[in-house]
Amino acid sequence: VQRVYEDEVVCVASVDTSQKVIIVWQKTLDVGTDHYIIYRQTATEIYDPIGNVPANVLSVFIDPDADPYARPYRYKISSVDTCGNVSEESFYHQTMHLATNKGALAGEINLQWVPYEGMASNIDQYYIYKGLDPLNLEIVDSVPGDNPPQYTDTGVFDTTYYKIGFQLPEICDPT
Repeated sequence: VQRVYEDEVVCVASVDTSQKVIIVWQKTLDVGTDHYIIYRQTATEIYDPIGNVPANVLSVFIDPDADPYARPYRYKISSVDTCGNVSEESFYHQTMHLATNKGALAGEINLQWVPYEGMASNIDQYYIYKGLDPLNLEIVDSVPGDNPPQYTDTGVFDTTYYKIGFQLPEICDPT
C-alpha cells in the first residue's frame, strides 16, 4: 500500500526577474509523487489551489495572477501520489512587500516592509538595495532581522529604486 509523502515544503517564495511571484521547493525523489498542488491564501486560514506541477519537471511555480507590488502573498504546497492520495498542506511561506514614502525632511525616503515568514530559523539581516535603474541595484546597508522592518534613506533627490532582501539560511535548489 502506497502512502503519500507528507514532508514536502516550500523553501522560498520570492519575486523573479520578470516581477512575478515564484514558489520554489526541493522535491524529494523516489517517494511515489505524481504531482504537486500549489495553494495561495485567499482569506484568513483559507488556501485555494492555484496550480499543479508535475513531479517530473523543475520544482518551481510562477503565480501568474499575483501582483507583488500590491501586497504580500502566502503559499503552501501538497504532494499527490500516483494513487491520487493528497498530503496535508505544508506550512506557509509569505512573500515580502516593500512600501516607500517621503520622509519629513527633504531628500528622505522611508522604507517599510512586511517581513518574510515561513522559515524555521530567523532572518539575520535584511539587506537594502538601491539604484537609479531597477535592474542594477547595489547593497547600500542592512538592518538586523529582529529590528522593526523599516529604514530611512537620506540624500535622495532623483528617481531611486529599492529592494529588500535576505540570505536564505539554507540552500534552496529547485530539483
